[in-house]
Amino acid sequence: MKKRKKKAGRKEKIDKYILTKLEDAFTNAFSDEQACAYVGISTTTLFRYETKHPAFRNRKAMLKKRPDIKAKQTVVSNLGNSSDAWRWLERRDPEFKPTSKLEHAGSIEVADLTVNMSPEEKAALAALSAARRKRIESESDKIK
Repeated sequence: MKKRKKKAGRKEKIDKYILTKLEDAFTNAFSDEQACAYVGISTTTLFRYETKHPAFRNRKAMLKKRPDIKAKQTVVSNLGNSSDAWRWLERRDPEFKPTSKLEHAGSIEVADLTVNMSPEEKAALAALSAARRKRIESESDKIK
């Protein structure tokens, strides 16, 4: 009959009961620090356990996503309300994003800075101004 080997070192602090409580905490959107405080262990203990058990690290990541998934399901199932549906579309579809337009009803006065310019400089400035005005008008037509 073979003798059993005794495990050396301390017993793992995270047992099945603590694992269940940690999973419950992560399902309820607790951070790592909050979950550790909830079950009474240090974050170092949790991180060491994750290093030894990579499958738990993956499970923790999945559990942390559950509240977001549940919230999405709730929002989508309640889209019968038109204002909720509109807000959903504003956030998800670029065509429904709100835009702000600025309209100006007054006039703008500009001082004449061309007094000391040569005729060539005035012609170049006029050509630049006309091209700029044309570009702005074509862009505003696209918006309408």
